[in-house]
Amino acid sequence: MSLRRRQLLRRSLYGAGAVGVAPLWGCTREADALPDPGRPALTKEPYLQHVAAGLRLRFETREEVAVPVVLESGGERELTPTLRSADVTYARDFLDASDIFFPDEAGVHVVQEADLGALEPGRYRWRVHADVVHEGEFLVPNPDETVRLGWLADTSWPESQQVVAMLESRMPDVFLHGGDLQYESNPFDTWTGMSQSLAPITQRAVAHMIVGNHEFEEGEEIEQMYDRLYGGQGDGPEGARYFSFRAGAARIICLDSETGGLDDTSDAQVAWFEKELARGDAATTVVAFHRPTYSLSKHYRSDTTFRDIIHSRVVDAGVPLVLCGHAHCYERFDVDGVQYVVDGGGGAVLYDPNESAAQADAERPGESALRVAVSESRGATTIDIAPDGSLSVERRRPDGVVSDQFTV
Repeated sequence: MSLRRRQLLRRSLYGAGAVGVAPLWGCTREADALPDPGRPALTKEPYLQHVAAGLRLRFETREEVAVPVVLESGGERELTPTLRSADVTYARDFLDASDIFFPDEAGVHVVQEADLGALEPGRYRWRVHADVVHEGEFLVPNPDETVRLGWLADTSWPESQQVVAMLESRMPDVFLHGGDLQYESNPFDTWTGMSQSLAPITQRAVAHMIVGNHEFEEGEEIEQMYDRLYGGQGDGPEGARYFSFRAGAARIICLDSETGGLDDTSDAQVAWFEKELARGDAATTVVAFHRPTYSLSKHYRSDTTFRDIIHSRVVDAGVPLVLCGHAHCYERFDVDGVQYVVDGGGGAVLYDPNESAAQADAERPGESALRVAVSESRGATTIDIAPDGSLSVERRRPDGVVSDQFTV
């Protein structure tokens, strides 16, 4: 079955008219719904990211034919993307007969990248003229504008669809995925399906992906899927899986908790982290990574080396907020004035957030008292970044109920 037909089927299942679920396929123009055999089809939906030189728009095809991109703000500018082809061996296609399965297929895949450059403040629209027209919008904020950042982590189909729909309804300007984009243990989770699932958000927000442990499940998955699709995002060293970018008045520093090095003060990532904390080019700083340093769930850690390295530096730098995923629940810790939000409620099987509470208090008496909010639920978190650097944080369940709310 063709990818395009699967898209239309999933749209009918989870789009307009489904109870409690927002439309998931607004990025495809109805006027162009029928495939045009003269244009390549997209196998990964378009997503916009900050890079050192400004902004870029990426998507994937199976054909080495440049797909025109149009940038719109007042006038129109047509861009021809650069092509980067790779012979991919990673594949998950054993359920190909299913109408709701989006396979990862082996063979030649082409990442197409349009360099948008550094843009003036304003609201822009983009169009990708593939077999159908995909379109979206994004904000380049003025210094006096509040910017909304959406956080989602540990996404697994189909539960992730309701969380994505809720977060999309909150209209984030910037989207940050906290890692574990899909799970090999779920036969319906694929990288192609993940791209389709996140399209309602990536069509309207600049999107960045933090690396999680489930990006390493098969031999070449990390290189052929995560690095190939998301490598070079933000501002960071060549080939690194850690990076930073600006979101309004905040600098967002995204660390790699999976490849190693954050438990060794001599590691290159720690040195880079210290330099980023000292940049001083933003009113506030938010730090984000996948594996939490504070949690009373099954992911509680007896060894505090990693935590001590992170915590001492964020306290010294005056960082007010740290975001993590990995634990499939919601927890918030207040430690020396730093708010540690653990939200891995993007769709994977939920965890008991108190599973290791007794062990934590036995090893470090009073540890559980640091936790000020908890919810055994799925959901996503939004952070409103005001021009003065103040942050308004809200966590909601898929049904819209607020799990936690605070300001810093």
